[in-house]
Amino acid sequence: MKPIRKIARYSLLAILLAGAGFLYLQHRSDAARIAELVKDNQRLTDEEKQTIVVQRVSQQMEEIAREQQKVSEKEREEAIKQAELAKEQTVLANQMRAKAQSEEHLANEARIQAEQNAIEAGRNADEAKRQKQVAEDRQAEAERLSQVSLAHAMANQAVNLYNSDNMELANLLSYGAWVFSQRNGESKYQRAIYAAIKLTGSQMYSVQPHKAGLNAIGMIGRNELVTVGRYGELVRWSDIEGRMRPQTLYADNRQDFRDVYIDKDGHIYALTRNREVMKDGVWMSDTKNILPLFPSVKQEKQIEQLKRSLPRSIASEQITALAQSADGLWAFGMKDGSIYLTDSKFNIKNQLFAHKSQISKVMFRDNFLYTSSYDCTVQLWNLSSEVLEPLTICKLEGGRWINDFLIMGRYKWISDGIGSLTRIVLEPTLLARKTHDNLKRDFTQEEWNAYVGKDIPYEKLK
Repeated sequence: MKPIRKIARYSLLAILLAGAGFLYLQHRSDAARIAELVKDNQRLTDEEKQTIVVQRVSQQMEEIAREQQKVSEKEREEAIKQAELAKEQTVLANQMRAKAQSEEHLANEARIQAEQNAIEAGRNADEAKRQKQVAEDRQAEAERLSQVSLAHAMANQAVNLYNSDNMELANLLSYGAWVFSQRNGESKYQRAIYAAIKLTGSQMYSVQPHKAGLNAIGMIGRNELVTVGRYGELVRWSDIEGRMRPQTLYADNRQDFRDVYIDKDGHIYALTRNREVMKDGVWMSDTKNILPLFPSVKQEKQIEQLKRSLPRSIASEQITALAQSADGLWAFGMKDGSIYLTDSKFNIKNQLFAHKSQISKVMFRDNFLYTSSYDCTVQLWNLSSEVLEPLTICKLEGGRWINDFLIMGRYKWISDGIGSLTRIVLEPTLLARKTHDNLKRDFTQEEWNAYVGKDIPYEKLK
């Protein structure tokens, strides 16, 4: 019994365990279904929530879309308005640009016109200025010419008063003429002025060591002279700018010296009428080489050679002196006292008349021509002048015909037919200075009014 009970207990236990197991398994299956249902419910809940969110988002998106559409419509409307406004602005801009271009064109025309007006105004101003300057220049020139005319009149009066021995007034008028002439730009060698100051400022100094006929002058260095004469005198001079002291080196009245030459070593050669030569007081036997060096012999040879090329009007006459300038101009002095000027090809440019007898010497110096003659005068010709007129710079009295002259610095030495050596001052400034030194007083007011003019401001000259 006991085993059956035991088996029953065990069977019941097994049934109970199996039932418990079944229940457990059933429970587990239900729990799983429940969990699945919960999960499904949760999923459904999440999906519903998701759906709600989506719906809400969708509604918001629809609202946003509607708002965006409204905005777009507004923007489109605004764009249309802006397009219309832009079109209007474009039209306005085009109108403004056209107006600006028109204004620019008008401005350019105005500018061009203004420039033309300025140019024209400038021309008018320049023309007015030029005309004013012309008027002023003419006025100044009229005043200058008036002063020049006054100076010439004063110079002529000075010469007349000098010749009448009224030296005081002659000096005043002569120096006053010089002042007015130089102030107004005239040449220092203006004929009327020079004639006056040559008289009032005369500085002529003569010494006569030769018995007669001082025929030629030579220079030793720059401080001494040598002269030769018709009566065989050979004289050396020192202190030539002072007292002019003569020293006779040789004298023999049987000789007739006609020319002198000094070589670079200072040896003195004297030529006689018969072509004999003395060197330093000793007669030479062989003169072949020295003869062509004498100025008179050289001149004779030149004349002989040139005659073949000279115009007939010159070659057919007796030429007594000639010289050539640095620029090729020739001067021919004639026996009848006339002077021909030719170019380097001997085409005659001028024939000058001033001397009354044979020309003894012609010399070019700077832009002047000096001529001397047996008529006792030395004439100066200003080659720069349009009209060549003679200016008498020296006239020796007492039949002292002029044989030769020499110029050095401000002085001129002249040899004459009676045996004198005369020194004169050539420089006009020195003559004017000497005239000023000779002034004893100034013009009185009455003299100024009479000789110068009431309308000319009074000046003191002394």
